[in-house]
Amino acid sequence: MLEIIVGGCSDDVHTNSRSFFITRALATKSSSLILSSLHPSHTTIYLSSISPMAFQNYINYCHSSIYSIGRPSPPDRPMHENTLSYLLGSVLKDEDYQRCAFVALYNLMEPLARSMHSKAALSNMRASDVDFACCNSPDGSPLRRLFFDAVASHWTRLEAKVIKDLFNARCNNYNANGAAIRSLAWPDMYRKYVDFRAVIALSALFPDSKRGQLLRHVDEYIGSRKNEEMKKERVK
Repeated sequence: MLEIIVGGCSDDVHTNSRSFFITRALATKSSSLILSSLHPSHTTIYLSSISPMAFQNYINYCHSSIYSIGRPSPPDRPMHENTLSYLLGSVLKDEDYQRCAFVALYNLMEPLARSMHSKAALSNMRASDVDFACCNSPDGSPLRRLFFDAVASHWTRLEAKVIKDLFNARCNNYNANGAAIRSLAWPDMYRKYVDFRAVIALSALFPDSKRGQLLRHVDEYIGSRKNEEMKKERVK
C-alpha cells in the first residue's frame, strides 16, 4: 500500500493534513505525476499544497470511474469545488479527471447561457470564481477562457457595456480550503485582468438574442475525447 499525505501547506488557513492509503498500482495508473515521482522503495508521498477534500473526490473517482465532488464547502459553491478538481487533475497530470471536472464546470454554466432571459442577477458565477480561476491558470488557458465566455454569455449587452458602474455588490473569495479571505466585485476583475476585460468588451457587440453564442461548445475549449484518443495513438 502507498500512503499519500495531503494538505498541511503553511500558506493555507486550514493546515490539517490527511493520509490516504491506496494501492501502488491504482496510484500510478491514475496519475502521471505519481508515476514519475515514485521510487520503487518509497511508500509515502507528500502533496502538501492540495486540499484533502479535493483529493478525496479524486480517490473516489479512481476507484469508481464516476466523477463527483461530494458535498461542496461552502455548500452552495460547486463552481469552486469543480475548479479545484480541474486544477488537481492538472497537478496530478490526470487528463481524464481534468476533462471530467471541466465538463462539470461547463454544465453548471451552460443552462443560463442558452436561456433567452439570462442576466447577471440570475448567474451562478461570482467575481471570486473568476479570480480563483485566473490566479491558478496561465493566460490563454481553457479554464480562463471558459470562465470569461460564460460570464459574458450570462450578462445582457447593457450589463457588459456598463460593468464599471453596474456591479457594486461584493462577494466572498475562497482559498483552496473554502475559507472566505476577502471580498471582490466585478469591477475589480475588469480592472485586474486584461484578458477578461477584452472578452467582456468584445461581447458588447453581441445583442441579447445572440449572447448564448459567446459560450462555445465544450469541445472547442478542451477538444473532443475522440481527437485526444487519436493524438495518443499517433504518439504510440
